[in-house]
Amino acid sequence: MAKRAFSTWLAGLAIVTLMFTIPSPAPALDKLKFGTPLKMFPNNYLPLLAGEEFGYFKQQGLDIEWIPFTGSSPMFRAVAAKSVNVGLAPTISFIRAAARSIPVIMIAGVTREDQFVLWVLADSPLRRPGDLKGAKIGLSRLGGTT
Repeated sequence: MAKRAFSTWLAGLAIVTLMFTIPSPAPALDKLKFGTPLKMFPNNYLPLLAGEEFGYFKQQGLDIEWIPFTGSSPMFRAVAAKSVNVGLAPTISFIRAAARSIPVIMIAGVTREDQFVLWVLADSPLRRPGDLKGAKIGLSRLGGTT
C-alpha cells in the first residue's frame, strides 16, 4: 500500500513537473514554490526530499522551494496570495478552496483506499485498530479534514 501511495504521489509530481517544463509563452518561474499542508506527514515531504537529494529536480532544470504549512487552509491562503505556485493537499481541501473562490486547478489520482495514517512509536502497545479503544490520540489540526 505504501509503495502504491508513493508511486501515485510520484506520478502526480511528474505531471506537475511536466506542466512547468513544457515551453509556454508565459514567463518562466525562477523558483517553484511547493506547499504542503502538514510537515509531519511523510507522504507530503519524503518525495520532495528524495527528489532533491537524488538530483531529480536539477536534472529537470527545476529549482524547488518546499514550504510546509500548518494545514490546508493556510496553504490555500498562500495560493490565493500567489506566494505558492503548486501544492499538495487532500481532495476535499481543494474543493473547499474552490468553493471559497480561490482559483485552483486540481490534478488528482483517485484511489480506493484512504491515505489516513496513524503513527505510533515502535514500542507502543498500539498494533491494531482495536487497540485504540479508550486511547487518547492527538490531531494535527482541529477542524481539519481528518
